[in-house]
Amino acid sequence: MAIKKKLVIPAAVVLIAAIGYIGFTYVSSFNSKAQDSFIFYGTAEAEQIDVSAEVGGRVKELKVQEGQLVEEGSLLAIIDTPENRIKAEQSELSVGSAENELARTEEGNREEEINIQKAVVQQGEAVLSQAEAGIKQSEAMVGQGEQGLKSAQETYDLKKDQYDDIKVLFDNGAATQQDLENAEYALNTAMYSVENARHSVELAKAQLSASKAQVESTRYQLAAAEEKLRLLIAGATERSLAASRYSVVQAEKGLELTKLTLDKSNVLAMKGGIIETVNFSEGEYVGVGSPLMTIVDQSDLWVKIYVPEKALPSLKLGKTVSIKCDYLKEKEIKGQIVYISPEAEFTPINIVTKEDRMKLVFAVKVKILDNLDSVKPGMLLDVNVK
Repeated sequence: MAIKKKLVIPAAVVLIAAIGYIGFTYVSSFNSKAQDSFIFYGTAEAEQIDVSAEVGGRVKELKVQEGQLVEEGSLLAIIDTPENRIKAEQSELSVGSAENELARTEEGNREEEINIQKAVVQQGEAVLSQAEAGIKQSEAMVGQGEQGLKSAQETYDLKKDQYDDIKVLFDNGAATQQDLENAEYALNTAMYSVENARHSVELAKAQLSASKAQVESTRYQLAAAEEKLRLLIAGATERSLAASRYSVVQAEKGLELTKLTLDKSNVLAMKGGIIETVNFSEGEYVGVGSPLMTIVDQSDLWVKIYVPEKALPSLKLGKTVSIKCDYLKEKEIKGQIVYISPEAEFTPINIVTKEDRMKLVFAVKVKILDNLDSVKPGMLLDVNVK
């Protein structure tokens, strides 16, 4: 009878322990689920800056490569713009000429000077006529290039249709491998022809722009020469002296403008960051506005999360939150809520499961405040907004 009593006591202890364990597990699970309801997921993002060319020309030299860290004002690339360099040299000559003209106007004029100036005017008229003919020639080249591009595109479209037809026949066993390769070769040849034709049009348009600039410059020089001749014939007056002084100022401003344009050949970083992509190689032609490269500003990182409506009462602008990453387990990253969307939307397709994507959520942008050297764009982050 004593033995049975001893067995009952341990059984009661085991039962109590089991009940306690079940209760502890339930409470822990409940607390864990409550904690998880304040954790949302998103990927780290950063501002991307497209560095575009302000002048057209060939890439003379690339000073950076992908993955390189650059500071604001760093030289990224040099674009070869010979026409701008020539314009700057012409402007320097114009300044010197205007200064000499002012000196001569102040000294008075001789008959020999008048005859020389008449010859200069005649020469300027001949140069202007030649420059205007150059515009017509450049316009014709642009027209021919565009027609060639249109023809090349039509040929490409035809070869594409032929290739698609032969591909279908080949898949059905009605065409040989050689037929398919021939069609593919013809398609690639047509594609290269389109690219070459497009490049020719770009070059022709660039030449047309240069020709128009030359005509404008020549007209200005001719007008200046004609005015100089008029002043030589009329003799120096206070008004002519003022005009000569004005010509000097105008020439100096023109020189400043051409130097400013020439300086745009040096592509600088408007903001510091990491070179993410370089889109052109040395020797390639870039047009105005072409994106040369992309810089990622890692000093301004954020993560966008999507929260349900029930979580909004606990959120406010400026609130500090905790951020964690599986790859940075030993670090707890601080973040700050900087934007809360006023409108609900469906959960983005790349966030969670198909079932969750049918739920309405609010976008919240969280700025990352520290550990910027460890967090990289694209990292999956856990944001605890509790």
